[in-house]
Formats: sequence, structure tokens, C-alpha cells
Amino acid sequence: MEINKNISSMEIIPRIKKPDTLYQKIYDYLKIKILQNELQSGDVVNETQLAQAFATSRSPVRDAIKMLEQEGLLIQSGNSKVVSGFNWGDINNLIEIRKPLELMVYDLAIKNINKKDIYNLHLLIDEMKKVKNNDNYNLIKFDTEFHKYFAEITNNKMLINIMSSVYDQLIRTSMISTLRFGWNKEKNIGYHTDILNCLKSNNFKKGREELINHVNIWSDALYEMKDRLNK
Repeated sequence: MEINKNISSMEIIPRIKKPDTLYQKIYDYLKIKILQNELQSGDVVNETQLAQAFATSRSPVRDAIKMLEQEGLLIQSGNSKVVSGFNWGDINNLIEIRKPLELMVYDLAIKNINKKDIYNLHLLIDEMKKVKNNDNYNLIKFDTEFHKYFAEITNNKMLINIMSSVYDQLIRTSMISTLRFGWNKEKNIGYHTDILNCLKSNNFKKGREELINHVNIWSDALYEMKDRLNK
């Protein structure tokens, strides 16, 4: 399969486009606040205040909150909706499942990957390069979008939904780690570039090895964070 031709002449074609609805805007607003750690564990999400802020009824606010509950980012606490807790046990669970899931996604994705996908992955790396060094959220966001795109390539809706939840927690975890210990932009760009270069040359076995190395470095950094916090 030849996938390294005429990349620069192609236009990006997103595989998945979310509808631009009011509840989606509220959902996106809240989700970003949670993932950025601006809304922290136990913080209350007030329906009335959100409805006033978005100049709407409480119905779309409730729809947005319901979606976030389904994703595990909000929970019921008494009569309130609050941001769910996130501790080392949650991080360890994420570490345990990420590698096998990432490899499953990769193995399925390379069966479908085409020139448009290679181009879109290039664009995501370009977006990483444009982000300022101190913009931790967007650095992590585009890192995660790169991995999420592989799930979209599989065309497996169930896997896409599973990985979407995993990547939300990945952003949340990485933000916690980055706020304490920083984020090496150039190294992370390098990891993704190495994977992409393997795909461009159809060296899928090497690309898989690069992915394993990338995930191992990520998990090692989290274990190091735990050790440093415990000292």
C-alpha cells in the first residue's frame, strides 16, 4: 500500500464532525474546564449559573451535564453535580489499560490508513509545533488528538467511544503531571514524528515499536511523579 504521495496537495477531511449545538457548546466549555484542572474534584457545577451565562434555559445545560456524567467527569453528590475525583488509583488504572488499547487501535488502523490520514496526522504535528511552550493544555490536546485520530481510522465506533473516554482521562492525568513537573514539547513532537515517518515509509512494525516506546516513556514519567510526590 503506497501512502506517501501528493500529501501537500490534499485538503484535510475530518473523519468525525460534531454538531454545533448549544448543549454541545456548554458540554465543550465544561469539559475543557475539567480537563484543564480549572474545575477540580468536588467542585459544584451550577445549572442556573450556566444557563444564565449561556443565555439559555436549563434544558441544554442538563443535556451537557448528562453527557459529562456518562463520561465519568461529573457525579451526583447529594443534590449537586460535582467534578469526579481523580487519584493515583485512577492514574494507575489508566496506565494498565493504555498500552494494550493503543496497540489494538494501531493494529486496526494500519489496515485502513490512507494518504488523507497521513496528511491529517502531519497537520496535527504541525499544530503541536505552533503551540507556545507554556500552553500546557493545547500541547497535551494535540498530542492526544494525534492518538485519537488512529482510533477514528479504525472506523470501529465502539473502539472510538472507548478511546475517547481513555483520552479524556489521559489529558486530565497529563495536566496534573505537567502542572507539577512541566512538559517537554520538542521530545513529544519527536515521538509522534517518529511514528508518522514509519507510517509514511510503510514500516508498520517499526511504527508499532515507536508507539510502545512513547507509551512506556509516558507511564515511566507518571510512576516517577508518584515517587516524587511521596518523598
